[in-house]
Amino acid sequence: MINVSNVSKVYKIYSNPADRLKQSLFSGRKKFYEEFWPVKNINFTIRKGEIVGLIGANGSGKSTLLQLICGVLAPSSGVISKQGRVAALLELGSGFNPEFSGLDNLWMNASLLGLSNEEIQNKYQEIVDFSGLGDFIHQPVKTYSSGMIVRLAFAISSFVNADILVVDEALAVGDAGFQAKCLERMERLMNQGATVLLVTHDMQLVKRYCSRVIYLKQGEVAFDGEPEEATEIYLAETKENNYTNYQLLRESAPKLNSKMGFSNPLGNILEVKLASGIYHSEKIAVKQGEVVDVYVTAKVSTALSHPRIQLTIRDSRGYNLFGFNNYYGGQVITPDKDGMVKIKYSFDANLQLGEYAITIRLDDTKSREETNLIDKQVGICTFVVTAKEKTFEAVVNLNGRCEVNI
Repeated sequence: MINVSNVSKVYKIYSNPADRLKQSLFSGRKKFYEEFWPVKNINFTIRKGEIVGLIGANGSGKSTLLQLICGVLAPSSGVISKQGRVAALLELGSGFNPEFSGLDNLWMNASLLGLSNEEIQNKYQEIVDFSGLGDFIHQPVKTYSSGMIVRLAFAISSFVNADILVVDEALAVGDAGFQAKCLERMERLMNQGATVLLVTHDMQLVKRYCSRVIYLKQGEVAFDGEPEEATEIYLAETKENNYTNYQLLRESAPKLNSKMGFSNPLGNILEVKLASGIYHSEKIAVKQGEVVDVYVTAKVSTALSHPRIQLTIRDSRGYNLFGFNNYYGGQVITPDKDGMVKIKYSFDANLQLGEYAITIRLDDTKSREETNLIDKQVGICTFVVTAKEKTFEAVVNLNGRCEVNI
């Protein structure tokens, strides 16, 4: 559905307006500008029905790449080919005329997105109902709040029967209720077989919906593959983590058997055990509500002033359900003379029936504001929660109670 081949975009940056005139006079004989490449040598193909996440830090080229794909910008080099109608949720509402009513903008924008008059007429009421604007649809857009503008723009774009849906942070719009409607609408489009390119900084959203993730770094593709691995690499390389001098281990040591791990000379997680022993390939079953003990062994350098070990439980979609560390437990880690650390975590398996994974993370936590990631073993062990019968809905058991006829 989308093929991006050797695509680059370059901008000429002039230090002052006079340099533009000089450049036109001297033509190619002398250069009076600096080149800025927001994207460089991008290559990938997205097949029909794929849901692909596009992640990266601010300034990595995500929005520029989306604008190139949607035809808002033209590439400086390379070729982009698309098949089918594209609905782009980019800078929602930026094309509205503030003097026109919401209804006028609805017709104008839907027409620009390729809908015929008959299609707009058939979808008009659905779009208005989805936006929740009611009678405000007849008022000038200049009287709308920013949230109302975004709601109308999302409603118009999402009701285009598109083959390709391009979403740039649009799912973060509006209040919680409207966001839920947006997610539900996008899920419906996905179920109908739409190809989706999703840009977001919400890694949980990426894990939930995407079957593949492209990680952009300084305008180039740093990784293209499985969502869990892509998000872990991205998080490890963010400035907040300050995770330097590490080696990614896609095939961890047999003793650890994690889906993915990291190696760092400042410290390493050496072993993780559940109460039933060292985890190998078999699934360990625990009864709902049963206490689970997790034993962690790590080795840390004397350079770590405040080591912290965190346990995180994730569901099958990669959602973080619970996190706990020695700081929360009121415990200070003191390595022995060889730098060895042993710690035991316990938690109640008050979870819905299903499979869960444990991730262990080692940090150097100097303060609340400064936490440096040292090692992380993703999905290092899994367990299955079993029960005779279902006793609650959703994922986590909060021990709900009820009384009747009180």
